[in-house]
This record gives sequence, structure tokens and C-alpha cells, in this order.
Amino acid sequence: MFRSEDRGASWSAMSAGLSDVDVHAIALDPAAPNTLFAATDGGVFKSTDGASNWTAKNNGLGDFPYALSLAIDPMAPQTVYAGGLSVFKTVDGGEVWIPMTQGLPKNKSTFSLAIDPSSPQTVYSGNDKGVYKSTDGGANWVEMNNGLIIASVFALLVDPSHPQIVYAGTERGDIFKSTDGAGSWTRMNNGRDRDIVYVLTFRSPDLDDIYAGTAGGIDHSSNGTSSWNTLALALPDQTVQSLVADVGPARMVFAGTERNGVFAVALP
Repeated sequence: MFRSEDRGASWSAMSAGLSDVDVHAIALDPAAPNTLFAATDGGVFKSTDGASNWTAKNNGLGDFPYALSLAIDPMAPQTVYAGGLSVFKTVDGGEVWIPMTQGLPKNKSTFSLAIDPSSPQTVYSGNDKGVYKSTDGGANWVEMNNGLIIASVFALLVDPSHPQIVYAGTERGDIFKSTDGAGSWTRMNNGRDRDIVYVLTFRSPDLDDIYAGTAGGIDHSSNGTSSWNTLALALPDQTVQSLVADVGPARMVFAGTERNGVFAVALP
């Protein structure tokens, strides 16, 4: 784990307490940004001092815990969802995790999680069998794959201004869009190669401005995924597995790559 305080110009290791594990996802408490959760091969870890120190929070995650994805309830940040070999939920900041499996396929890894920020009881889960949706805080899940070509769903994104709009990125290299809360999906690949889609993110405040981190670099849509172009960027590693777009006036994205670390990229 590393942290930068100068927009990626320099990095400091912040791994005290983290065992020798791969970190797959990080989630920040929106009400207390010094509180972070990390999803790792060794389960879920928590820091309350801006990542300086970490403590394992695996009570309830089983004998061999691992986590691939995280989502924090923006209205009640003590409530966190973790995706591993199913979906788990804590309501006390990670002290105890409860399996939330009703309706989910058994023994399928949960690669992605997303919460409707306007109605946090609505949660989306992406796994090997597509997209599943819960409207009761994870207690029950329903398969939502109408129009979705079944594949591992590595990325999920909910439009915070129009939460019925949901995006999904898959291992097959497809990007899908739903305008009815995942009730139906339309493939939105116009202008892009079908590279594995690892992450989807907005460049706020323009929520039609979407970026996709893929096995072939970074794809960009300026019209809500109606069309795409692959950005011509001099990245030494084109496999972009994490991506954050600068919300300020600077047109920058920060790309986490598979083998060569993090890059700050000026957009054309």
C-alpha cells in the first residue's frame, strides 16, 4: 500500500500491519477520510489514521478470508460490503461480517460492488454469472441479466444523479448500460476494442464523461457510452486495473497498472 500527498508525484509505503498480500480494492469513509478499508488476499484490513497502520478485520469472513471488492454506504459509513467468495456485510465498521448470500450463485467470486447513493439499500454485485441486485441491503439478491452477455463482471458504476443508470464492464471486453436499474442492458461498445474491462469511473461533475480501464489502456466516452475512443497515452503498461479521474480543473487521470505501478496522465 502506498500513499501520495502531491497528486502522484511521489509515494510513501503505508503498509504497517498489512500482511504480505495483494491489495485488490480500497474504500474510503466519506465522513472520515482517514478511515480506509482494503480488500486483500488475506481478507479485509482497516486503517483509521490515513493508511499509516492497518488491522485485519476478518471476523465472520471464514477460515480462509479473501476480498476482491468493497463498497461503503455513503449515508451510514459503518455499513460496508465486501466481495469475496460471496458478499459479506458489516454494520459496525468491520468488527463483524455477516454473509449475505440469499439468491447469489454459490462459490462464485464477487469481483465488483456498487451502491445506489440515493438509496443505499440498493446494492449491485458483479460475479462470474453476471449482475445481481439487492433492494434490501443485501438480504436478498435477484439476477439482473436481461440483455447482458453472461461473463465475469469486473466493473460496476452507478450514476449518482440518475441512479437508474448503471454501467457494467466484463471479462469478455464488453461495456453494458442499463437505464432501468439493471432491469435490462444494452451493449455499448461503439468505437472501442473488446479488451477486458477492469474499472469504470466518472470524471465528475460531468457524468456523461466516463473512463474505462482495460487490458488495452484507457477508453473514454463523452456521451454516456454512446461512443468511445481509446486514448493515445504513452503508458509503459497498457493493462489498467484501477483508475481515478481528477475532479478539479486539471484534466488528469491516475491509472494503476498491472505490473508497473501508478501513473498520472494528462488528458488530451
